[in-house]
Amino acid sequence: MNKQLCYCNKCKGSVCSKRTFRRHMLKELNEQNDPSIRQTGILDNTDNNFIIPANINEARIDNMTINEKSYSDDEIVSEYEIDEHYTINTNISTNIHHNPLILNTNETTRWAMLWVYLFQDTFVLPQTASATLLDFLKDLLESFNNTTFSDFPSTIYRADRLLGVEHEYRNYIVCPHCHHLHLPDILNGNVQPIKCNKCNEIITKMVWTSKGNHLIKPIKVYPYYSIIQQLELLLSKPEMEDLLESCFKREIDDDIFADVYEGRVWKTFTDTNGQPFFVKNVLEIHIGFALNLDWFSPCKHIQYSVGVIYLTILNLPRHIRFREENTFVIGIIPGPHEPDVNEIHQYIEPLVDELLQLWAGQVIKSPNYPIGRIYRAALIMIVCDTPAARKIGGFSSHSSKRGCYRCDHSFSTIQDSNTSHWKPDFSNFNANLPQRSKEKHQSIAYKFKNSSSTIRNQIFTEHGIRWTPLIKLPYIDIQRFIVIDPMHNLYLGTAKRIMKKWTSGEQPLISVHDLKKIQSIIDATPPPSDIGRIPHKIASQFAGFSADQWKSWCLIYSTLTLRDILPEEHRQYWQSFVDCLLLWGQTIITREEIEYGDFAIKDFLAKVKSIWGPEIATPNMHMHLHIKDCMLDYGPLYSFWCFPFERLNGYLASMPNSGRNFATEVMNIINRQSLLHHTMSIGKSIFSDKVIKSFMKLQSFQHENKGTMAKYNFTIQEALYFKKLPFQISQMNIRGYESIPGKLLSPTCELTMEKPLVDCLVGYYKRVYADLEYQFYSGSQQQDRHAIFVSPSIIRASALQIADEHFGSQLCRSVLASNVMVAFLDDENNFQYWPANIRYFFKHSIVLPYVGITEHVLAMVDWYGKHIKIDHFNVSRRGSSRILDEVTQNGMRHVELWKPPIIRRVSSENIIPVQRIVCRFIKSDYCLQNTRTNLVAVIPLNRRFSV
Repeated sequence: MNKQLCYCNKCKGSVCSKRTFRRHMLKELNEQNDPSIRQTGILDNTDNNFIIPANINEARIDNMTINEKSYSDDEIVSEYEIDEHYTINTNISTNIHHNPLILNTNETTRWAMLWVYLFQDTFVLPQTASATLLDFLKDLLESFNNTTFSDFPSTIYRADRLLGVEHEYRNYIVCPHCHHLHLPDILNGNVQPIKCNKCNEIITKMVWTSKGNHLIKPIKVYPYYSIIQQLELLLSKPEMEDLLESCFKREIDDDIFADVYEGRVWKTFTDTNGQPFFVKNVLEIHIGFALNLDWFSPCKHIQYSVGVIYLTILNLPRHIRFREENTFVIGIIPGPHEPDVNEIHQYIEPLVDELLQLWAGQVIKSPNYPIGRIYRAALIMIVCDTPAARKIGGFSSHSSKRGCYRCDHSFSTIQDSNTSHWKPDFSNFNANLPQRSKEKHQSIAYKFKNSSSTIRNQIFTEHGIRWTPLIKLPYIDIQRFIVIDPMHNLYLGTAKRIMKKWTSGEQPLISVHDLKKIQSIIDATPPPSDIGRIPHKIASQFAGFSADQWKSWCLIYSTLTLRDILPEEHRQYWQSFVDCLLLWGQTIITREEIEYGDFAIKDFLAKVKSIWGPEIATPNMHMHLHIKDCMLDYGPLYSFWCFPFERLNGYLASMPNSGRNFATEVMNIINRQSLLHHTMSIGKSIFSDKVIKSFMKLQSFQHENKGTMAKYNFTIQEALYFKKLPFQISQMNIRGYESIPGKLLSPTCELTMEKPLVDCLVGYYKRVYADLEYQFYSGSQQQDRHAIFVSPSIIRASALQIADEHFGSQLCRSVLASNVMVAFLDDENNFQYWPANIRYFFKHSIVLPYVGITEHVLAMVDWYGKHIKIDHFNVSRRGSSRILDEVTQNGMRHVELWKPPIIRRVSSENIIPVQRIVCRFIKSDYCLQNTRTNLVAVIPLNRRFSV
């Protein structure tokens, strides 16, 4: 049949040819600039289902696979009518699926070549190291077979030729004076200096070659790597398309936030027709981008600052979202100084042009869709530190009366008692200030753009808004999409500010002697290996602390060390601040916990103001009031803070370069890495298992697993189930066979338990199966023919991995991860926590009636002793603030005082199911004043769950 029902606005259900149907369908997409095929009228009005075109044969809606015979490349290009500025782009890059010469060589050459490149990428080595290694491998291989390996490359140049490395990015020529961008084509055929077509400054220089010739080269360049090109390379990975669509398959309660997908922005973002954008679509994939702009110094001893524009794909699961190979480095803004607020926008223009094209639609080929598929994308999150956010968003600085880019409020001024200068008063923490609106902001921005310089100054003074190219994005809600970065706001902002306040002045609250005392306590309190240690810098007033180290200080050490140093009134507001950080710092958080965190931060702000006065208030403190909305919009802090981007800055700064042209040299390396990962992904089918295993082993060194960059590889369903499990012991009997998202770690050994331990195990089973009235026995004496035999055989292990954490034991070389908090019910059925030290983990199986062999994962522990002053480190709160004592860490205190582990004869009480482990804790030796009794300060750690 060569006919097709067409439901476009013109045909309205009439029959037409298949060719006409395709032309009408694609024409409507262009005319309406519609990001969703299903919003163009191609719907069955009776049941609101897709009508799949008949020419899409063998289409499987569940996995989006379409037969390649459905359309030819020529048909697709001819069917799209490009009659507007931004329409669906069908210019598919032809070299994106290139077949590098290296894939046509013998396996040994492929293996050695790619391994050398991956080795250089993993350990960030200079090219001279790789060249030396290649030269050595060539000599080595030729010694075995000179004929076979005569073409093995011995230089980076020849290796790049084999890999197919070409410069995929564009070098814009930058005017050193006004930062205006020029296309690189202006150099073609020119032998004379070229001037900027905006300010008339010279933008090129003359360079003499070794042969005595001269060349015209730009003074400063801006390497820009196309979003679409990088997206094409990323999609060449066979599994990437499924990962991009995995975000549409999540099922989670509305009151739980585990990632950006549970936030209001992702759920409510719409296309041009007002229909949900981030939904599963048969013919298209919709992508959400997050943008970061930051400056850093790649040189240790020189004042030189470069800026980097990053773009991440929010569709990707969080455990791979921020990896180097999945993060787009769009552009590197050359130094030595940052461009000002009027100059930065010129570097954003190429990015905005591509975002507009991706909003209209881009056809991209992939392994699953060799004929191409439409990709649409929107920029829905901008996360930067405050100065960069104000620059890129066109907002005024924090020192202006319009110092908040989320409030539509003009702040009054207050005089600083120290400097006598007037500054904005940000201390009105209780007012419900009006929020900026999208429509009003865009109207003012366009008015600013079209006005003279005098009118612009008036507009900026009154509204604190200037023009930014991001306003050209039709969907942008810039004052909402620019989130408040918690890393800079909370840890590098307020935490640092309060500590400076305590340690400064003629009579500081914390003296130099106190700082040395704090340092000695921290040195004697080492954390587990997967938590970054605090350096020996506290005595120098926390000089050079990174954000991760500030985070460890606030959450782990501050409550412990400040107990005997800081007056109680100051510890009260600091405890509220730590409450907020603990509540908001969870990888999975509920709506209620977000509200409690907001209550805690407001309690902190009110108490700080009452003690220090309104002068203490900073823009960061005012911004705390908006973090709750950011979390409701984008989910947990882990979804939008700057920690991953700061790590990427460090990664780029560590790349070997000559120091003469950092931007282009680093972009060359990034370009080579992109092609390397592309080549490896398309070449996996021809590699042997041995070769792939060697690559995976090398890649395992790439991903950091400490601090805020700990890996995430845990599904949302498993995370929610296991997080709730310890707290459900009053409703269910946790026996030890419940599934855990983890495993016993090697080495393991099979042992036969001694009879006293077997008797303990029998007692354990009798206790946990008491409600089922099962009988258990060991040895040869069977009391009941229905009794269950308890074998003495176990599989013992020294460590256990649950989710993203490693739990150790006394059998490990380091026992720092062997301390855990365990949930249990007391004699009155009240829920409590009790610290324990794990001797070892073991796995044991029994045969249950009607079930069969049932495996239990258990732990042998020693219990700590309870102390009468368990809440010694916590401040007694009054009034409404007391509610925070119950909600923070589910009622667990920041720091608790216990007696050391009691070594007694082992009983069934020493055996626990690992499912009742609530979290790990750090211990610190402690003595009460005027006593000599050795006690232990227990510092619980937040659980890490990835999604």
